[in-house]
Formats: sequence, structure tokens, C-alpha cells
Amino acid sequence: MGAVTFSPLASGMLTGKYDNGIPEDSRFARKERQRGFLYSEENAQNVRDMKAIADDAGINRAQLALAWTKHHRAVNSVITGATSVAQLETNLGAVEVTLSEDALSRMDEIFHPDTTLF
Repeated sequence: MGAVTFSPLASGMLTGKYDNGIPEDSRFARKERQRGFLYSEENAQNVRDMKAIADDAGINRAQLALAWTKHHRAVNSVITGATSVAQLETNLGAVEVTLSEDALSRMDEIFHPDTTLF
């Protein structure tokens, strides 16, 4: 048995798009329910904490989140919901990423089971 994840980037939250608040033209600005479910200062700080891990791996946070998601044994596939060709190209870059045990451990520490994003 396996899982196919929908929105493994948490509607853009895990990309760093919301590091400095909610842009007026963003999905969270338009969709209050998604914003209420996913956006909090704690979640934004967790995503900011991902930046060092992504930088160390030479990738961006979207690729880090996708590579971390695909690492989990139960995940067979992901539905990313890209809204542009550029996002799709970035997301596809995660296919070739192999994260170190250190990076995986650091991600698990940030996004532990009690984290609201997951």
C-alpha cells in the first residue's frame, strides 16, 4: 500500500513564498480557508529554517520539500499542482535529488509529527 500526496508544497507554503507575509496576489490572499489551515508564524518560521538545509544541498526549498516527501517509504507519487511552466521545471528538479541522512534528519526535526503542516 502507498500514498499519493496532493499539494506536497502545502499550497506554496514550503517554497518560501510566504516568508515575509502573504503577498496580495497569492493563493493565500485569495483563499481564506487554505490560509487559515496552513499559514501561521510558526509554520513560516519552520519554512525559513528549511532554507539552510536547502542551501547546504544546493537546491531550493520546493525541491527540498519534494525530495523529502519522495523519501518516505509510503509515498508512491506526488501531485504538485504547479501553476506555471517555471514551477513545473523547478519541481521536476527534485526527481534527481538524493538527500543526505543529515538533511533528512534536519527536516524531520523541523517537521516532527506534531507540526500542523503535516
